[in-house]
Amino acid sequence: MLKKNLIKIIYGYRNLFKANKLDTISKYQEEISKINLLDNSIVNNFFFPKTKYDKNTVFINFFLSKIGILNLRYYLIKSFSGEEKFVAPFPNEWLNYLVKNNFKVNMFVSKLLFKFIVLKYFFYGILVNLKIILLIIKNFFSNDFKNFIFLNNINPTNLPSFLNKLEINSKKNYSFYDFYKLNIGNDENKLFLFSTANKELKKINSKKIENDTFSFSNYPVLVSLPFKDFIIFIRDTLVKILLSLISLITGKYWNVFLLSEQPLMSISRIKAKDHLPKEIFFHLSDLYHRPLWTYEMQNRGSNIYMIWYSTNNQANYNRTIEDKFFYDWSRIIWQNHVVWNENHKKWLLKYLKDKNQNIIFYNYLWFNDFPISLNLSNDRKYISVFPVAPYRKAYFSLFNEDEYQILTCKNQIKFIKDILESAMEKKYMILIKNKRVLGPHHDKMFINFLDNVDDRYIKIIKEDISPVKLLKKSVASINFPFTSTAYLAHNSGLPTAYYDVTGRLKNFSLDQNIDLLNNKSQLSEWINSLK
Repeated sequence: MLKKNLIKIIYGYRNLFKANKLDTISKYQEEISKINLLDNSIVNNFFFPKTKYDKNTVFINFFLSKIGILNLRYYLIKSFSGEEKFVAPFPNEWLNYLVKNNFKVNMFVSKLLFKFIVLKYFFYGILVNLKIILLIIKNFFSNDFKNFIFLNNINPTNLPSFLNKLEINSKKNYSFYDFYKLNIGNDENKLFLFSTANKELKKINSKKIENDTFSFSNYPVLVSLPFKDFIIFIRDTLVKILLSLISLITGKYWNVFLLSEQPLMSISRIKAKDHLPKEIFFHLSDLYHRPLWTYEMQNRGSNIYMIWYSTNNQANYNRTIEDKFFYDWSRIIWQNHVVWNENHKKWLLKYLKDKNQNIIFYNYLWFNDFPISLNLSNDRKYISVFPVAPYRKAYFSLFNEDEYQILTCKNQIKFIKDILESAMEKKYMILIKNKRVLGPHHDKMFINFLDNVDDRYIKIIKEDISPVKLLKKSVASINFPFTSTAYLAHNSGLPTAYYDVTGRLKNFSLDQNIDLLNNKSQLSEWINSLK
């Protein structure tokens, strides 16, 4: 079944490409996400946080994170594969929009599937509430946290080197923790709570590095309350479960979806202020997933940050529409954004509906680093090369509206081969680092190509090693458009360029001082000019 659906994605993408309508998916996605789903029922006030933002905006962001932006794109693209009827577990408002736009929708099945999801979230919400109640009871006599921060959805390479259990560490590392200590944090001793999917990190409890302590936690706080506050919590929980049941019966599904968010919202509102995190960090993987408890904690004085560790998401490969992106940026609502530079700030402000969100930049940003040294020869000269690993056809079709077909396996291989041929003329060795670990979603041909490169001229660097370490050992940096590694290189004073193998891109870089090379001749000339 999965293979059949992936094939439909490919067919849908091809049909859209042939009809020159790739951008219609984002058009539908954007218009759907702007539909008002809520009514004005007074019951809504019990489920939403206190915030200046309207309830529909808050809910849509949350709803898309649960339903999944990629799921929305999946169903839309699949509908162009030629199948007879559009079937998707969408709310009635979305289905009506699709009908008005000439989609052949199986309304009965789609509505039935959505009711099933709503029912599932009702029971899930009850289970979450019961789990939190039991945790509060369990933690009645635990010492509560003070002076701490929370890192959401963290990888091992975002944290200090000792957590990776390696015997050989580099003297200098460039993880997000290192970035935080240099720029955002202060000299106070802190407890770092973090959530993660990594099994090894989940075992960490009260480990210290210098004066900082690290502990895994599924929650941004210790799930505990004094007995008096616990009684208030129980009362509020029972009321919300009852109201959620009424909402389920009356079709106010949004309140049912929000039931699982209520326990942490209540705790954030009731708990003593000094037992809440001072700072909370999210990153691009959670761009739309702003939990409702963050609004309550922001009201209580916590600072909420979104870390823009990548800039490739601002690239536009569509020749017909200048400002067209995968997401509708206007709905993003975070208290603080940490971006790359002044131009990145201007670009983001251009799209944010709420211009009062605080945008911070330091002209560099560290995120991942594997704490080992590169051990490169001092007798060789190196050029750092940063491709964008291509996805398999089905996933490429799901992620991209690329009329130029820029991010293909063919182009990525040509990107590396052209650089290698030009670099060999000057006896440079090239260091290749992919942004992410290559897996089953990536193109097998590209993986095989890297597995069989000539190691006399090419060295593959582990994906999780910070690009800063490569740049410090290099005479230049060449980047596939428009990866953020170029900003790191350029800001360090290293000769830096983007190389467009298609020769058709405009310079959408956030730093117009970075060269865009549009053919192999320009590439060779640029490399020959290096000192």
